[in-house]
Amino acid sequence: MALSRILRKEAVLTELNAQDRFDAIKRLVKVLVDTGALDESLQLLSEREVIERENTCPTGLDHGVALPHALVDGLNCEIAAFAKAVPPIDFSAKDGVPADLIFLLLVPQEPVVPHVRTLSQIVHLFNNESKRNRIRRAKTKEEIYEIFK
Repeated sequence: MALSRILRKEAVLTELNAQDRFDAIKRLVKVLVDTGALDESLQLLSEREVIERENTCPTGLDHGVALPHALVDGLNCEIAAFAKAVPPIDFSAKDGVPADLIFLLLVPQEPVVPHVRTLSQIVHLFNNESKRNRIRRAKTKEEIYEIFK
């Protein structure tokens, strides 16, 4: 299943300049609100849930990738935002590499199974060195979005 089902092209940022991982999370949640993917009434709750999850278990993956995510009460479908961070941001990855590729995922409280599949799909995509490199070389949100299709 294509990740484009949960990610709108308008929610792809080609250059995110954030102070730290928490600022990046807030900015990506705001993008979801601005694009109409997330109701504004869920913005603060979404930020809080993702940041709480990040504090409990950092979401930095290897190879400069971060996958901040959380279950959000009141959400009725999976939604996502993506950013290339300039400069890269420390998400406490095991390999110590700061993240320049950040994929934010918000999922409803129930059912859990679909979001586990989605997480697996995202991790699979970013484990592919060729796709990571294509995303890093991409200059436009359209180019990046095509990779997620």
